[in-house]
Amino acid sequence: MHLETLESRRLLSVSFNSSTGLLTVLGTSRDDTVNMSVTNGVLRVVENGQTRSFTATRVKRIHVDGKLGADNITLADSVKAPATLVRTGRCACDA
Repeated sequence: MHLETLESRRLLSVSFNSSTGLLTVLGTSRDDTVNMSVTNGVLRVVENGQTRSFTATRVKRIHVDGKLGADNITLADSVKAPATLVRTGRCACDA
């Protein structure tokens, strides 16, 4: 029998509630990187290399909780929605 080792997985969670306009990003217990920016009306959330896109005008609020780990969370000046960044672990946050 031959077994292969799978790559490490990070189960970050990005969700958008279209009723309230709340964009929620939840990190992991590891060191996470989350970058948010708006270009041409599209809010892009890049979390550990994976990108999710949302119509910027529909996002009314942003809540980011990096959970544990030494997280790097960045919101570009182009992001106009009010944001709450929660530092559960060690965080290098720039908003």
